[in-house]
Amino acid sequence: MEFLFNQLVFLQKGIVKGLKYIPWHKIDSYEVQSIDINNRHFGFDKKVNDGFEMKLHSGRSSQVSLLVTSTEAYEQLQILLESHGIKQKA
Repeated sequence: MEFLFNQLVFLQKGIVKGLKYIPWHKIDSYEVQSIDINNRHFGFDKKVNDGFEMKLHSGRSSQVSLLVTSTEAYEQLQILLESHGIKQKA
């Protein structure tokens, strides 16, 4: 059984995750990590194990983390973020 716990919504002016709204211009950068055996999310589900963890950074200490379970979704998110001038953290 699958269910949506902490919803993520992409809007024209920003992102809503749960009760938190982040306008596009507040997101500084993002980073992506493959979910491997050392990742805290590893082992929950095969879809998660084969996916990515993406962290959106806004401000010095604020970040939003999301799990991406397919390469196609990851590529679409990259395009969306880059279209708003948000670059991947080096």
